[in-house]
Amino acid sequence: MARLRPLRGVRYDTGVVDFGSVLAPPYDVISPAQQQELYARDLRNIVRIDYGAELAHDVADKDDRYTRAAGHLQSWLQLGILRRDDAPVLYVTDHEFLGADGRRHVRRGILGRVPAKPWAESEVLPHEHTLRGPKADRLALMRTTQMQTSGVWVMWNHAPGIAEALAAATGRMPDAQGETPGELDVERLRMWVITDPEHLAAIDAALQPARLYIADGHHRFETATAYAAERRAAELDAPDEADFAMTLVYATAADDPVLEVWPTHRLVRAGAPAPAVVIPGTLAALRERLGPDFTLDPQPDLDAATAEAGLGGETHHAFGVQAPDGAALLTLPRCATDSPRDALDVSVLADRVLGDALGISADAIAGGALAYTRDVAEAAETVFSGHRSDSVRAAEGIAYHVIQNGTPHLRLHRRRRARSAQRPHPGLAAEPERAGRGGGAPLPARRAAPRPAAQSHHPARPAHRRRRRPLPQARRPDPGPRRSPLGQLSGSARLTPRSPGVRSPAGLCRPPTRKELPRQTCRRTDTAVRSAATSTTCGSA
Repeated sequence: MARLRPLRGVRYDTGVVDFGSVLAPPYDVISPAQQQELYARDLRNIVRIDYGAELAHDVADKDDRYTRAAGHLQSWLQLGILRRDDAPVLYVTDHEFLGADGRRHVRRGILGRVPAKPWAESEVLPHEHTLRGPKADRLALMRTTQMQTSGVWVMWNHAPGIAEALAAATGRMPDAQGETPGELDVERLRMWVITDPEHLAAIDAALQPARLYIADGHHRFETATAYAAERRAAELDAPDEADFAMTLVYATAADDPVLEVWPTHRLVRAGAPAPAVVIPGTLAALRERLGPDFTLDPQPDLDAATAEAGLGGETHHAFGVQAPDGAALLTLPRCATDSPRDALDVSVLADRVLGDALGISADAIAGGALAYTRDVAEAAETVFSGHRSDSVRAAEGIAYHVIQNGTPHLRLHRRRRARSAQRPHPGLAAEPERAGRGGGAPLPARRAAPRPAAQSHHPARPAHRRRRRPLPQARRPDPGPRRSPLGQLSGSARLTPRSPGVRSPAGLCRPPTRKELPRQTCRRTDTAVRSAATSTTCGSA
């Protein structure tokens, strides 16, 4: 039985921010370059909380990405940038994006919460193993912010009447909407806050017969479970559905025709940190490991192998394979199973290929035997170069590259039946320190350009005997005050409210003459009036 509990969510006030500019993809697909772009897009972008930048001067537990995230969260709440809803509600979202077929699609989802419990007791079912590193990162963020800033993506099956219930609840203008750059084109997001008890009850009733399966976010779910256990041990009298005992989820229909998944590729590393993992270096050696049920057909290249894999997806589990001696199509006939999980390609690849054939256990995966990338070119380069790129980070998905860290190399690529992990944007997340301001290389000092040598208008007269024109006794008329970048009033004489102006007989403030200016303790070529902002470097004598 699937139940999405309402929650008092913390969300952006769209009267204060542009909704589209503050959204960000899930943390585990954000590259360093994209992180910087999100930082520059808006000072209040959720990436500053959900996936903050690491700085050179970070001090653990005192001044690091997690403490900065907590600081941003609290300050944004105090400033009204973020606000918490007064009563528990559900949030219905429409995510419009450009699909791989060149057409625009809309995927509808619901943001709610479910109990954060171990898998044996959980209302949602998993399909893959997890790594220690990402869970430690998410747990540190939850401990400092005491909030879950990125939800788990789950899918429901067999929920008759849910489409009608959602249509009735969203028959009005959305409460928030905006546009944000996507992977292929601009993406549009709309969100409705469902507060009506009748609509909430109808949605709950429609989901009662369904089951929930995790599509993406195993690390986040296990992190929420670990955090709930910590808080439960310290707060024994807390209710069963206390806020800390729940996890945020984004739920969609498993049979949604616009549901698209883009692959994330697994990289298998032999040796440290998995010394027991030994990867076969040729297609023939792989064939011996796989057993008689699998078929390995040579292909001209990996692109041809993956194209063939996409054609036989209904009758076979299919994967593209590339080894140093060539590419091949790896297939296994589909068979009836009582478990929906066992019928997934990802489960076959994890259990039968990675587990049985290559000997990669769950402990080895948790210890770092797998690395991840979404870039096919990067994965291919890693296969042939024999080293893992520093830009490869842990991610989640259902497509794989399997690569040995060293020679020989092997890559497995899951067939790409559909493109696209247009995953839900978290609704929430310090500007990275600029170089020279607390981190990175200092900015180069600016040097004044040398003045060109004085040229005489009278070549026949020596330079030392040239006559100098007297300085003018009157200044040009002041065109009037204007606003400077610092917010001070300035004119041709750079008068500011704190500048030593002189009152004329007519009662107007005029710029002081040079004789009326106080002498300065440092030399300046600028004859303009010094403002109070320069008093720290140029004090009056």
